[in-house]
Amino acid sequence: MPKATAQPDEAALGTDINNPDSDADGIPDGVETGGDATIDPGETNPLDRDSDDDGLADGVEDANGDGIQQAGETSPSNPDSDSDGIVDGVELGRVAGVADPDGAGPIGGTDGAFDGDADPSTTTNPLAADTDGDGLDDGVEDANGDGQTVNSIGGTGGAAGSGETDPGNSDTDGDGLSDGDEVTATGPLTGIGNTARRR
Repeated sequence: MPKATAQPDEAALGTDINNPDSDADGIPDGVETGGDATIDPGETNPLDRDSDDDGLADGVEDANGDGIQQAGETSPSNPDSDSDGIVDGVELGRVAGVADPDGAGPIGGTDGAFDGDADPSTTTNPLAADTDGDGLDDGVEDANGDGQTVNSIGGTGGAAGSGETDPGNSDTDGDGLSDGDEVTATGPLTGIGNTARRR
């Protein structure tokens, strides 16, 4: 049974005493706050549909609404669940954040600072720091964290490479060497140096 929030706590929080889920994000107010009048580290805000401003609603991240991050769930209180340098919403291809349902009212959505995925047709795993398993974290490969790799290492059509590799492809340039080996000069390239930057 979900934790209930006492009426004095609801008053202190500004939540609706007649609604068990004031922000309608799928997680009861008492679960979001641990059943008290404070929002402690690791808890979510019962008046904010996207407490960590990563572009995903709290109830999407905590799918079963129990306030505990389970296997397969991203964290609603940490914008980058796998700590790879790319926020969860961008990894999942979100182009816009969670809408603010009442404008200037008490309920919030995703903060305006969220930059959506620049290429939602490509996604990475927000629960795996290295989606393609090449030895480079996704945020190293997509260095600006925008969800898009353009003119990756080696460039295209004569354009210079951006220095980014594809976090969804372990061999971005298709030469038979993993991006991790090329960028870190490991594996068969030990002692040779970074070959990816020479192109």
